[in-house]
Amino acid sequence: MKVSVNTDALEKHLKSIQKQTKFASALAATKTARLVVSGLKDEMRDSFDRPTPFTINAFYVKAAKKTDAIPAAEVKIKDNPSRYYLKAQIYGGLRYRKRTEYLLSNAGLLPKGMYVVPGAGVRLNRYGNMTRGQIQKMLSNLSAQQDKYANTTDNSKKIFFVSNERGRTRHLMRGIWQRSPAGKKVKPFLMFVKEPKYEKGYFDFFYASQFIANKNIRPEFRKALKYALRTAR
Repeated sequence: MKVSVNTDALEKHLKSIQKQTKFASALAATKTARLVVSGLKDEMRDSFDRPTPFTINAFYVKAAKKTDAIPAAEVKIKDNPSRYYLKAQIYGGLRYRKRTEYLLSNAGLLPKGMYVVPGAGVRLNRYGNMTRGQIQKMLSNLSAQQDKYANTTDNSKKIFFVSNERGRTRHLMRGIWQRSPAGKKVKPFLMFVKEPKYEKGYFDFFYASQFIANKNIRPEFRKALKYALRTAR
């Protein structure tokens, strides 16, 4: 009597299991990464003062592929220079220069090495930021727009001016000031400040991401594997 194992059938079954395991690994990694992004949104709400939807939605998931040797999903910052300020919040260092600061520098209005922050007299939106309309009006009024045709040319309508603490404006702090419609009063619009630096980990991206991933990867894999085996062809 001979006892044998049909290795062809066994190998076929093992290959099927391996294939489904790879599929489950990729699915679990992708779903866990999405949970990380969701958790990072909550972390940003706790870390930042009234973060905008633009900031909250800064991250996206690059899905894992079952064809990779080790399926891995990635959580990444959306490729937009306007979101690079998050890197300073994560890694520390200097804040990136905003487009407004570049334009003011190019127009010779913002001193070298200086940045701008909203003045006390500025109306802020619910996220604590100035509106685009306010910024555009100021740039146009100071002839700092890239498109020269977008600049105000009538000097009688110049309601913004720059104070460098010299001459007639030496009693005013360095920055951009706004005149009242009657021209009798002025209020601070943008103040010039030294380079703002952030400490590493102000927004603890890595700790929060790892914590969420560790908490969810195993249950997500179990669910994914169960689904993969149930739907295997």
